[in-house]
Amino acid sequence: MVHPQLPINSRFPRAASRLPFRALFWAGFLALFTACRENLSTPTVGVGPDSSGPKIVLAPGHDTVVDSVGVLLVLVAASDPSGVKTIDLKLLPAKAIYDPLNGLDTTISALYPIALATFKHGTFRYFATSQDILDHVTVTDTVTVTVR
Repeated sequence: MVHPQLPINSRFPRAASRLPFRALFWAGFLALFTACRENLSTPTVGVGPDSSGPKIVLAPGHDTVVDSVGVLLVLVAASDPSGVKTIDLKLLPAKAIYDPLNGLDTTISALYPIALATFKHGTFRYFATSQDILDHVTVTDTVTVTVR
């Protein structure tokens, strides 16, 4: 007896129903594997768009002489392509303590007031630090202020 030729779907109904699933599975696996292949290489240290600390602007940025009346406003501004994490002003001797300013932007600035009456007929120094999202740290030069 000769069997008539049946289409593949009717001869193997379960295998035929799994064929689209298998094709989609392997196509997805292949796409995922080829997309992730470039991420398997180890990154080189110090190479890329951001390999240095934030740029800091400090004003006044040079040694200066001021009167003992009023307040000295110190501007600290930092910028970094990866984003600035913190900026901080350190005062020596520490007659005032400033908390670090946390920012999550590519630029951040702050004005720090320093009361000059506490330093009458003396000097004090200050410097600024800043850290970016990638933990690169920048420290400015120390500025000396003489109060008359």
